[in-house]
Amino acid sequence: MFLDLKTPLFPLEKALYNAYLELNLRRERLLLAVSGGGDSLALLWATSRISSPLGLHVEVASIHHGLRDESAQEVDFVRQLSEKLKIPFHTQCLNMRIDAAMEERARHLRYAALEEIRQRQHLNFILTAHTASDQACTLLMRLSRGATLSGARGIWRRRGCLLRPMLALRRVEVEDYLQQTSLSPVIDPMNKDERFFRVRMRRGLLEMLEQVAGASATLHLAQFCRYADEDESFLEQLALRAFQKVQVSPAALDAMAFLCLEKPLQRRILALFLSQNGIELDSPSIENSIVAIQMKKNATLAQDSLLKSEKGLIFIEAAPPRKKRLLS
Repeated sequence: MFLDLKTPLFPLEKALYNAYLELNLRRERLLLAVSGGGDSLALLWATSRISSPLGLHVEVASIHHGLRDESAQEVDFVRQLSEKLKIPFHTQCLNMRIDAAMEERARHLRYAALEEIRQRQHLNFILTAHTASDQACTLLMRLSRGATLSGARGIWRRRGCLLRPMLALRRVEVEDYLQQTSLSPVIDPMNKDERFFRVRMRRGLLEMLEQVAGASATLHLAQFCRYADEDESFLEQLALRAFQKVQVSPAALDAMAFLCLEKPLQRRILALFLSQNGIELDSPSIENSIVAIQMKKNATLAQDSLLKSEKGLIFIEAAPPRKKRLLS
């Protein structure tokens, strides 16, 4: 598509334009999630520059978590910039409190608020400004916690109505763009607070990795996530077809047919089977269950359940009640 702009585009704007084309974002109604930080500020400014030739309708949302006194000023900063660009603006206050589970809870509530705004405004997609640097950091965090291939998918580029068009851009490219456009982002002190695992991972391991292996290491890690996403999607399709063949009933699998499958499919089939039966999943449970099936023994599961392999079937039943010890 021809870009009809009076001034040439900066490299980040060209990259974002191409990303929108790859995501088939033409004549769509978009909600940009903008905190006022560097990445989201770049997303907002660059999108405003390329929205017209793509026929995009753009609106902005800035979520006030209520965790810092400065948050209201940051939301107002995004509001004023949106008004300057003549882009509709929305906000919502979450009134959160700081606690041990704050990071995950904030993420959940933030996306719920964005989705509420998207639906209310009849918009098609939510766009966030996650970069390749965020992707690499997420991958390292998950690998350090024992992630499987599914976890190595990292941050999804596209999931339902949620899109991340900047996943191929490193943070240094964003910083260059901010200098080129004289944009001044707000500074969130929590992004330097090393009480948070992500901050320690980014400021410690990822920065050290780039020093040792070069700046391209971040892009290589992000590319690995993309390959993992493609591979996992393919394996999921194979596993679903295999699951349909080995499933005897909603509550039982054919043990012989299951054991004839490759282990990557066995893991995914067991995950589907346990999930359908309301059993909480973790990697040790899956591995222990496979060994138990091979040896025709029982495997202890969550929710006081047993996975059993008997008479050619794999099934789940309640574990027998534990005997109470008598005090002498």
